[in-house]
Amino acid sequence: MTTFWPLFSERKITSERSNFKTSPNSEIFSFQVAFSYQIDNKPYYFAHNTNTNEWYIQEILDNGKFGKTMSTGKWEIPYHIAFTFTVKDRTFYYAQNIDLNIWYVQELLVDGKFGEVTDHGKKTESYKVVLPFNINDHAYYYCHSTNTNHWFIQELLEGGKFGKITCDGIWSSDHQVSFHYGIEDKNYLYMYNTTKKTWWINEILDGGIIGEETSRGNLKSSFHVSTPFQIFGKTYYYAHNLKTRHWFIQELHYGGKMGPKTTNGTWTNSYPMVFTANVKNKPYIFAPCYISKRTN
Repeated sequence: MTTFWPLFSERKITSERSNFKTSPNSEIFSFQVAFSYQIDNKPYYFAHNTNTNEWYIQEILDNGKFGKTMSTGKWEIPYHIAFTFTVKDRTFYYAQNIDLNIWYVQELLVDGKFGEVTDHGKKTESYKVVLPFNINDHAYYYCHSTNTNHWFIQELLEGGKFGKITCDGIWSSDHQVSFHYGIEDKNYLYMYNTTKKTWWINEILDGGIIGEETSRGNLKSSFHVSTPFQIFGKTYYYAHNLKTRHWFIQELHYGGKMGPKTTNGTWTNSYPMVFTANVKNKPYIFAPCYISKRTN
């Protein structure tokens, strides 16, 4: 079972825990899906191996360390995209296979257990960019097809059901990296094209509607993995290039504007998947830990 180490902990970037060098296409990258969630203020994380279809749920302790494994299993097929959402104090798990385009929603229970399947279906095309967000106690999720540039936002309802599509459209350019973030009373969607190295930000309005573009720019070098986080009342995002192994952290400003880069560096390894967790109001970013089995 792949373990994870805190890339960001105690309000700073930590020392790398993996002890041997990997490449972006290495078979070592087995657990390609991982995320954290909370039920009754208790944090857990879920990890899924898209090669073997195995999965497990493990608790996260108050000090940011990992506790006992709560449950394990093996799906019949891999689910390449997954996230959780909470509506009316009930938490649900969304899973999607990007080859067959099938999806389902299942309730998550206390003590790291799965409940009943609440919804399921099949999409008309493959959406490889998928992310959830909340606005004013309403849950939504955003989908983007990198093949057709089509996108839509759909409401997520209580009981783990899918609601109406609140807006949709066609972007002029596709994007492979995207995340939602909120600052004060505003919500934003960040999008980045890894080939053109172009990024842009749009506001997300009440009701799950895409608003105006707030800023746009280009980067000198690309990145493939990113996640936002908040600390000391400020919002940042972490970005990582899988080929060069370079990483940086940049501030995000109110109004959907980009702030300065605050720190950067280069890892020994590439980390194609990271996930964030908030434990006792402290942000953590976790990455897979690659440990050599050699003893000499």
